[in-house]
Amino acid sequence: MNIEFFYWWVSAVVVGIIINLASDYLKPYIDKILATVSSRWKARVERKSVEFEELVQAHVNDPMLVLLTTAEATRLTVHSLLNLVFSLGLTGSAMLDPSRPPPRILVAITATMSLITLLFFAFFFTAAHNKSKVLHAVRSYQSNGTAI
Repeated sequence: MNIEFFYWWVSAVVVGIIINLASDYLKPYIDKILATVSSRWKARVERKSVEFEELVQAHVNDPMLVLLTTAEATRLTVHSLLNLVFSLGLTGSAMLDPSRPPPRILVAITATMSLITLLFFAFFFTAAHNKSKVLHAVRSYQSNGTAI
């Protein structure tokens, strides 16, 4: 791409004009789509907040549920850490002997398995974190009378 040529400048101006005209015609449609998405997102956030408060109240009213949620959070944390260690082990196994690189198919298989176990780690870690948020809100409610 050489900006010294006249054709480059003409094409840049033409593309700019086309984008400007297209944006004038598409702006109302884009605004309508974004407003719909925004209102749906807001409703979803409000619904999730109400569900979270109900879950916290259920935990406040039932001490056995707090124990079960604590055990579940611990189990999910252990699973997430095991998946992380396994993923790192798979990644390291492909690089054991740099003087004799493994076959490409073996590297591809271990990289794929490592990625899959890393995704499991993310799933279990997120689930454990969500359980921990509930437990933290319960403790906060019990000490202050309000869930945070």
